[in-house]
Amino acid sequence: MLQPITTTLREVQSKLKKVLPRDAVLVGHSLDNDLRALNLIHPHVIDTSLLYRREFGQRFKLKVLAETVLKKQIQTEETKGHDPTEDAQAALELAQYFIHTGPRQVHDTQRQVHDTHTQTLDHDRYTTHTHRHWTTTGTRHTHTDTGPRQVH
Repeated sequence: MLQPITTTLREVQSKLKKVLPRDAVLVGHSLDNDLRALNLIHPHVIDTSLLYRREFGQRFKLKVLAETVLKKQIQTEETKGHDPTEDAQAALELAQYFIHTGPRQVHDTQRQVHDTHTQTLDHDRYTTHTHRHWTTTGTRHTHTDTGPRQVH
């Protein structure tokens, strides 16, 4: 697949440093993985996977955040996976929303995401599900189950 590619990691790093000034703000989703793969450190990073987190530091997928916070559909069947431009735009809009709205409102939004979605976590090894029900005494009860994904 990458047979004709002759560009080295060092060349990619050099090109990135030229187009990304040291004082630029790098915005994206789960950037730690990309920066680690590129063996780069950048001083100004906004990682939306860290701005919008679940309990215990678990991260939401970009697709879920775009759908819930931005009311946008990304990574759909029509695009056949990830469109890097679409993903970058969604991450930028999520960062702008967080900055404009503030952490308190985002916390409330996260609670909505948490209450309305079953989200696969940690590379599909764990799943978290929140549900609400009425108890026999007539009170409302909410709880979250997190555990290993069941394979059937």
